[in-house]
Amino acid sequence: LLTYFRVPNLSQESAAMVRMRTLLTNQALETYAALSSWLDEFQPDEVLVPNGRTSRQKIARVAAEELHIPVRFYENGRAQKNAYYLGTTQPHDRLASQEEVPTLTRSLSEQDISGLAEQWLDERMNPSSTTNSFSTAWDPSEQVQPHERTKPLAVFFPSSTDEFLAFGPMWNIDEWTTTFEAFDLIMSILEKRGCELVLRFHPSLGEKSRQYFLQTVSDIKQLQTRHPGLVVHWHNSTVNSYDLVSRADYVVVDRSTIGLEANLMGKPVWINQAAQWDAIADASQALRPADITEAFLERWDVDISGAQRFVTYWMLQEHSLRYS
Repeated sequence: LLTYFRVPNLSQESAAMVRMRTLLTNQALETYAALSSWLDEFQPDEVLVPNGRTSRQKIARVAAEELHIPVRFYENGRAQKNAYYLGTTQPHDRLASQEEVPTLTRSLSEQDISGLAEQWLDERMNPSSTTNSFSTAWDPSEQVQPHERTKPLAVFFPSSTDEFLAFGPMWNIDEWTTTFEAFDLIMSILEKRGCELVLRFHPSLGEKSRQYFLQTVSDIKQLQTRHPGLVVHWHNSTVNSYDLVSRADYVVVDRSTIGLEANLMGKPVWINQAAQWDAIADASQALRPADITEAFLERWDVDISGAQRFVTYWMLQEHSLRYS
């Protein structure tokens, strides 16, 4: 429902949402009955499930597991161009994914891990990247005019949350009303330190519902009222996010992948929600207002090895697509 209606939460379900909930439930149960019967009769060696996130994909996994049939998940490549993932861990299972990292990277040297991580980051930052389609709309780094700064720079990167909320309880671990509540508290402390504040929206904001978009605009107006010096780059801005990161002294994200990229660039990163890499990268996590203190926002010498290992884990699991 969160994905179909592109809303931040389901606190107020419309008639259309109620009808869709009923339709999805009925279809999932019908799919379960049909698949259970078919799998029981034909007993395949394994079941391949694309992505595994939607109700019918989840029900396919449940049907196979109840019959003790091995399941593997398929997903578009996340780390390499023209590649795909095929494995036993559901791609958005953030806990199982991070637990696998030490085992799958154990045989590699530190030099190999560093090289693969650098390769991943270079491809992501490439203006013609196939693994980060958003960067193609940004100004190339060499076109950005550097300017002298007398103040520390803090850059904030909000991103969409609806699809992650749909992944289940392991992604719903924070106590924030909105991501901007966390940003507001952090900005209040960093302002007192004389920091320049910049907020850069994720390009996917333009794909949300009108209600979602208007609510975001309202939230930002309130944030700018509280922090008049805040500079906002909207979703359709051509400002290069990687240039902002390279100049930043503080990088604050909710769960965006750019937090992982910033960590690889040696930047201190603060996150305020569950992230795919939150237990392995060298980042500070605040899940409730009480977590945000002066001490919490002290900078540190970043150890990029955890982020490198996580990216290498992604790289190792992907296979090149072959066409015939």
